[in-house]
Amino acid sequence: MLWRALADRGCDVSKPYLSQLRNGVRADPAVEIVEALADFFGVPVDYFFAPPQPPDPIVCMQADIETLRDVDNAVLARLLMSVQDISLVSFSLLINFADRLRVAEGLPQFSADFHIYRRPAPRHEGSSSEADPSATC
Repeated sequence: MLWRALADRGCDVSKPYLSQLRNGVRADPAVEIVEALADFFGVPVDYFFAPPQPPDPIVCMQADIETLRDVDNAVLARLLMSVQDISLVSFSLLINFADRLRVAEGLPQFSADFHIYRRPAPRHEGSSSEADPSATC
């Protein structure tokens, strides 16, 4: 527990006080508390005071490329690489287009929150691609 780890570092802090700091109820902790917290989390003291810095786009791009190298499906990796850094508008268009392709091919559709599976609507009566109403997910 954090309060115990801080006590081991010579900084006696109560659980309620730590909770108040965490939730923004209390501010301006003593320098000793900030130093102990920085030591515990392995960050510099100014981490708690400096505004967050945006991620370096070059570092992010290199990390993305490394992740793509781990994708076993070459076609999927190519698709992911080609959409890297496109605008949100273009990305939305691409998703909409992919959703339409799934419908055209009779594949399952996915809701906007990506967690809910929906069966595709039947294209024609008696079609072999028609969803089986007795099937379950």
